[in-house]
Amino acid sequence: MPVAYTEVEDRNVMEGDIDMNRVTQNVDLKFKPFFFQFQKQSLGPFEVFHAHKGMEFIFVHDGAGRVILEQEKAEVQPGTLICYMPFQLHKLVMEPRVPFVRSILIFEPSVLSPYLRIFPQLRSLFMQFVENPSFPHIIGPMADQRQLNELLGGFQAQIHESQPEHQLEVFAAFMIAFLRQLPPLLPCKWVPPVSKATSGPTHHVSKIMHWIEQHYMDDFSLEQLGKELHLSSCYVSHLFREATGESISAYLANRRVREVCLLLKTSSLPLQDIGRRVGLPNIPYLCTVFKKVMNVTPNQYRKMFNLHMTREPDSE
Repeated sequence: MPVAYTEVEDRNVMEGDIDMNRVTQNVDLKFKPFFFQFQKQSLGPFEVFHAHKGMEFIFVHDGAGRVILEQEKAEVQPGTLICYMPFQLHKLVMEPRVPFVRSILIFEPSVLSPYLRIFPQLRSLFMQFVENPSFPHIIGPMADQRQLNELLGGFQAQIHESQPEHQLEVFAAFMIAFLRQLPPLLPCKWVPPVSKATSGPTHHVSKIMHWIEQHYMDDFSLEQLGKELHLSSCYVSHLFREATGESISAYLANRRVREVCLLLKTSSLPLQDIGRRVGLPNIPYLCTVFKKVMNVTPNQYRKMFNLHMTREPDSE
């Protein structure tokens, strides 16, 4: 049975293969707001450090091994929940020739954020996972997995049964229920450790990404970004390219285009209004950037998405 309501596309990473020459493993959510696989099974080991542009949750149903989050290591057992921040380097090393069963959810944090505005405590918890490297990102193993297994299985059933136009609401409702289960599972007496990443390349890249997330809708200034990080603009560019394999301008363009895609899919706003919201008020330039990233114009994308929604195939 194929994974419903999900889409993975990458020029360098196809069918789950990882380009060994690149750090970043792209998961483009072209027509869908999230990527989800329930109880995906494969055999270990995995030995490649990589990162995603989106946020990733992995729940381990079966298998054993260890996870490496940048410089931190932890044992992985059934009932372990792992959260990877956007662009966070990670590697799973599972026992060889032993079935590794996990559920995977990858999404852009910006897709979920609007739905959490009326849930300030959940939003605060979510932003800890997104932005705080000192927050526990490896939870468990849980003594009782049944509730989370049922929640994930229910989510799988709902995305197969719901109409395509309702998928974003189904995802948001699942994430609200999912986040509500996490506080009791966190360490009771957790004290933020002295992070090894308070300085250095990885920390700076995280800061760059956070700054772009806060300012992508404004005129971009590499000099201003460097000034806020107390680094030269040249060094900022070098660090980012070394860690992610792409330039800051390319990342910014992709971030803006992802927001354009979201607005094209979820609103009837004219392109002029969308451009002003994402920092691309010049419509010809917006169309040029969009087509370079998506290979179609914004209007073509909106038509393709609407057609895709009306022709969503049943699961096989």
